[in-house]
Amino acid sequence: MLGRTGKGMPNTALRSVVALFFAGFIAYAYNNAFMVLSPLYVIEIGGTVVDVGVQGSVFMAAAIVLRFFSGPLADRCGTQLVMVLGLSAFAVSGFLMAYCGQVWQFIALRCIQAAGLAAYFPCATAAVAALAPGDKTGFYLGLYRLVSSASLLFGPTLALALVEASGYRSSFICMGLCAGLAGCAVLSISSKRSRLYAEIDAGRQGKDALQGKDEQRHSDRNLVPRILKKAIMQSPLLIGEVLGATFIAALGYG
Repeated sequence: MLGRTGKGMPNTALRSVVALFFAGFIAYAYNNAFMVLSPLYVIEIGGTVVDVGVQGSVFMAAAIVLRFFSGPLADRCGTQLVMVLGLSAFAVSGFLMAYCGQVWQFIALRCIQAAGLAAYFPCATAAVAALAPGDKTGFYLGLYRLVSSASLLFGPTLALALVEASGYRSSFICMGLCAGLAGCAVLSISSKRSRLYAEIDAGRQGKDALQGKDEQRHSDRNLVPRILKKAIMQSPLLIGEVLGATFIAALGYG
C-alpha cells in the first residue's frame, strides 16, 4: 500500500515537495545573490555606473519577454523539463561568468540567467500547486513562498562572504554548482511523481485517490492556463488590476 503522511499526501509526493522546496531555495538564493554581486562585478571588470544600470535593465527586460516563451513550452513539455532547463541556464551562466572579463560578455550571460529566471520560477510554483493535496494548496504555496523568501537572508550574505574569502571566480563557480545540484533535485521529482501516479492508479480505489486523479495527472500541462482562464471569466478587471499593481511595484524594485 502506498505510504501516507498526515492527511492526503503520499510519502512519495512529500519527498517530491521537499526536493522542490530545496531546489527553490537554491534558485532564489542564486538569483538574489547575483542581484547583489552583478553591480559590484561590473565595476570590478572596468564598467561604469551606466553599465551597471544597463545590465540590470537588460536582465529584467529579458526575463519578462522570455516568460512568454517558457509558459507555452511548459504547457507542451511539462514543468519538470522547463525547470531543469532554467536551472541549467543558471549553472552554465555561473560557470562562464567565472571567466568573463568584459562588460558586454557579462551582459550576454545575464540574458542567459534571465532565461533561467523566466523558465524556473513560474513552473516551480505550478509544480508545488500540482503536488499539494487539494485542500492544502494554499498552505503549500505559502510555505514555498516563505522558503523562497528566506533565501534572501542567506544568498547575498554567503555570496559576499565567499567573494571576500576567495574572489568572484570561486563564488560564481560555487553558485553554478549549486544550481546544478538544484537541477538534480528537480530531476528526482520527475521520476518520483511518475511512480506516485502509477501506484495510485494501480493500488488505490478509495474516494480520496479517485478524486481529482485525472486533474493531478495532467496538472503540469494545463494548471496555469486553467487558473488564468477561471480568473479572467470571474473578474475580467482583476487581471488589469494585478498587472498594474505589479508594474508599479516593479518600478520601485528596479
